[in-house]
Amino acid sequence: MSSVDVTTVGQGPGLIVVPGTTRRARHYAALADALSDSYTVHVVERRGRGAARPRVPTTASIKK
Repeated sequence: MSSVDVTTVGQGPGLIVVPGTTRRARHYAALADALSDSYTVHVVERRGRGAARPRVPTTASIKK
């Protein structure tokens, strides 16, 4: 299993933000800051982006 990078700000009920395919966690910094007075905001960096490591390849194969 590979790890992901998560940025956490604020205090209150938890809120998880998962960026879309073409975005990185940093694109959501202003949103996280705006919500941080009322929520604990966790912005997840998708695998292969920023400090998140790429997905670990498996050893599975397809036999022909």
